[in-house]
Amino acid sequence: QWIRLYRYAAFCGPQSNVHLLKEQFLEKAMDVAEKNKVSAEYSGIAGLALMLQLKETLPKNKKMLVVNTGKTKYP
Repeated sequence: QWIRLYRYAAFCGPQSNVHLLKEQFLEKAMDVAEKNKVSAEYSGIAGLALMLQLKETLPKNKKMLVVNTGKTKYP
């Protein structure tokens, strides 16, 4: 229900939603991150994984930004 309120208030776009992420795309995102020397946890790379999962529905001629929240460092 909260997502409808956020859309209505324009806090997010009309296509914003809560998605279930398939594990195969999460693994692929981690592979992409490792190949590009990006250190990330699975939760931090979920945005890229969703982008890979939705690849066929995303516009090909638009630039997109993926925010990687990185990896937690404990003392």
